[in-house]
Amino acid sequence: MSALIYVIRGYQFGYNDECLYVEGNRIDSMFPDKQQAEAVYKKLEVKAARGFNLSDVESIFESEPSFLTQLDQFVGETCDEHILKDGHIEYGVMLPKKMKDDDVLTFIGMAKMQSYQLLAFDHDEKFYAIWLPKEKTYATEISEGLGSLIYEQSKQDLTPHICDLIDYQDWNPTIISGKLSDISPSPVLLEHIINRDKSVHYSETKQTLKISGYKASTYMSINSFLSKPFFEIKALSIHEIKEIEKELGNKYMKEWE
Repeated sequence: MSALIYVIRGYQFGYNDECLYVEGNRIDSMFPDKQQAEAVYKKLEVKAARGFNLSDVESIFESEPSFLTQLDQFVGETCDEHILKDGHIEYGVMLPKKMKDDDVLTFIGMAKMQSYQLLAFDHDEKFYAIWLPKEKTYATEISEGLGSLIYEQSKQDLTPHICDLIDYQDWNPTIISGKLSDISPSPVLLEHIINRDKSVHYSETKQTLKISGYKASTYMSINSFLSKPFFEIKALSIHEIKEIEKELGNKYMKEWE
């Protein structure tokens, strides 16, 4: 087993006119040392928590009054101040400045209002992302802002993301023109898949292959036999992912300049 690398991922938040919600994440920093990573992680969490309007936090917004009372009691016990007024948390209320960092971390855990993740991976571990040849970019989460790079620790875990892309990329239906021998380097195997999947049809007359529906496994199996696949699954290191996320961020900022 290779040495571990400790990765801090920061959540990206969207706003739905009621509260904040997690719509993705990006790598913030990486460390070879666990203690250093934990120290930085705690500082980041505390700084983020102290900057929140508590009424905007999704877990607090959706909480029952009894749980809000519990949170308020904890704050009162730690710094003799309160966040609750007339049974609810008013807009603009933040954690008291007098709260110690350790107590803020406890509050974060109680309220489930984490802004970061601290994860450990093998240094040489590979992840899998979706490359879109036509767009010449990697697939990202659908977002109102900067979409997060889609990547998972196994190819199979990408299946739900392929389902989303079928809709988002307008792949339903996908029509490819040409003889099977032109469409695929393995036309016999492709024909076998076509014959057993009702959502795939090849017209000998029109010489067109049509893929319909929203079943990810269909698109993944057909795509693997195409000469010009409409997506590719690429293996990436955690360092490559960090660089790709940086490039996506820079591209997003240029588009909004």
